[in-house]
Amino acid sequence: DKITGLAPNNSELIVGQRRHLYAVSYYRQPDIDAQPNLIANRGMLNNRCWVRYDNELYIMDYAGVHIARGPDVSESVGDLWRDEAFSATNTYFFATANRGRQFIRFHVNFTETGLPKRWLEVRPQSKSWTTGSYATGLGAGTYASNRTYYGSINRRLLLETPGSFLDHGNAGLRGSPTSSTST
Repeated sequence: DKITGLAPNNSELIVGQRRHLYAVSYYRQPDIDAQPNLIANRGMLNNRCWVRYDNELYIMDYAGVHIARGPDVSESVGDLWRDEAFSATNTYFFATANRGRQFIRFHVNFTETGLPKRWLEVRPQSKSWTTGSYATGLGAGTYASNRTYYGSINRRLLLETPGSFLDHGNAGLRGSPTSSTST
């Protein structure tokens, strides 16, 4: 089993594999007393399929969505995981949390290829699920200043406005970045 992703979880580092999760913690000196402990026989699809929300770490694996050191939260959409086959190329799958509208989205493809066009949305407070799709594939997303921003093909930055879902027609933002990194 190879490492598929790393995620911070309070005072520990979660090391995700396809079918296992380990928590790495240390007392004083990580090079001397770091200890990996198996915490779940669940995994992580990739390094972008996790998100922190309300002090919990939500993770997507091949069996659904679960909380690190917590329960499976995708039992209510279990049929979706059984009836649909995940795309073999899950490299582009990712998760976003919209704290203003109180939901977490896992952006995926099932039989499609390329950037994710579908989403699975969980509302942690009500434990309800919805699904949907976008007109274009999305490569990444982040929540900032009460809005969710998505990167798409052809260098497009799309904005999900608070009053609606992703506006495909008028959501393109233009301008120059003020700073960036190589990643």
